[in-house]
Amino acid sequence: MKNRIYILIMSAFLCFSLSAQQTSNDFYYYQGEKILLKQRTDKMYLKFAPNVKKEQIQTIINSDSSLLAPDVNLDDRFSNSIVLEAKKGKQISSTTMKSFKRRAEVVSATPLFQYNNPRSA
Repeated sequence: MKNRIYILIMSAFLCFSLSAQQTSNDFYYYQGEKILLKQRTDKMYLKFAPNVKKEQIQTIINSDSSLLAPDVNLDDRFSNSIVLEAKKGKQISSTTMKSFKRRAEVVSATPLFQYNNPRSA
């Protein structure tokens, strides 16, 4: 369930990902309220081309041993996208992200964002 929430958030911010990587003030507005976001350095979102087969996706996922793919279900309706995370609380380097972006099977490789503006009760 959490992965689907991350995917939904990333889909909404996909067009802003390049500019968001360069700024320290990531946010959006909801009902007139500025909602702050924090870029995650331990997780990334990969979206694959529609014609990429499940076996290719699994090979790509396994190509970097420093990353985990929690709850991977390639039969799911989101099988052309996945959230990867760094092992043992480490960070995903920009080099790693660039290497995924260079792959022909990968449409986009972007960091994830988390809601960073808790409301008081």
